[in-house]
Amino acid sequence: MSRIAGIYLKSGRSDHLPLLGKMLDVYDQTSRVLLKRETLISTNCALGWSGWQAPNVAQKGTWEVVLDGVVFNHREIGGVDSAVFAAVSEKHALPAALNSIDGEFAAAIYSPTENVLWLARDRFGIKPLYYVETAQFVAFASRPAPLFVLPGVSRELNRKFVATFAASHYRYFDNDPERSPYEAVRQVPAGSALRLSASGPKL
Repeated sequence: MSRIAGIYLKSGRSDHLPLLGKMLDVYDQTSRVLLKRETLISTNCALGWSGWQAPNVAQKGTWEVVLDGVVFNHREIGGVDSAVFAAVSEKHALPAALNSIDGEFAAAIYSPTENVLWLARDRFGIKPLYYVETAQFVAFASRPAPLFVLPGVSRELNRKFVATFAASHYRYFDNDPERSPYEAVRQVPAGSALRLSASGPKL
């Protein structure tokens, strides 16, 4: 079991490291086993990984990566899991570079030199990935709960989503893949890559 979380600063804050710590604490509080954690900290971005196995993080060239999941074709690309994402990002332009990866994953891929963060999910959406946007930051997590410890993030329910989900069960996720049960929280759709820059998120 592993989870990822992170914060990308847009303006006006410099406390992304303690905020990331609070997000990762939520994973600790809901786990029955002692979790390891690893963080990658840059001026404008903080990435975190939490889990009970070896940390699935990588730094290569101009790229930093945290990964929840597994890469099936890592041998043909070179590297293991998170290192695969760093390797393909170094060689090819994102998001097209992700097409060469076969796996079940939610990944955060950050370039400190370009100050751009990519959030990506596998084509079947096996691993979830949620995010919120405020005036000062964009934050992401494998589950909605860590996002609610951040300032300005509301827990208000998306009543339309909840009502429709109750009526049609799991099929609703296919109909509205960017929404979640919470008004402030969105999902990265399956098979998609979300680009985050100072101007905000863009699919």
